[in-house]
Amino acid sequence: MENDDAARCALPRRRAGESFDFEFQGTCFTATIGLYSDGRVGELFLNGLKLDTAQDVYACDLGKAISIALQYGAPLEALARTMTRDGAGRPRGLAGHVLDLMREMRG
Repeated sequence: MENDDAARCALPRRRAGESFDFEFQGTCFTATIGLYSDGRVGELFLNGLKLDTAQDVYACDLGKAISIALQYGAPLEALARTMTRDGAGRPRGLAGHVLDLMREMRG
C-alpha cells in the first residue's frame, strides 16, 4: 500500500489563524485560515451561515479540498488563477471568491 501522506506538509498542532466573514451571491459565510510558521496558508475552514444545510456542507467540503491541495504543495496563487472567471476577471464561483479573499489577506 502506498503512503498517501508522503508529500503532504502537515501543519503544526498549534498554529496562527485568521477568521473572516464574507458574502457571496447573497449568502453569508465564515472562513478561518490556518497558517504554517512561515506565514503560508495551509488550511481553510469554511462554513455557511446556517449550519447543517446543503450550502454549509458544500462550503465545508470545499474548504477541506482547498486545504488538501495547499498541504500537498499547490500554491494559493495557482489555485485562485484556475477558477472560472467572468469577462471582467471576477470569480464566478465560491472557490474563486474565497481564494481571492485569501490572496488579498496574505498580500
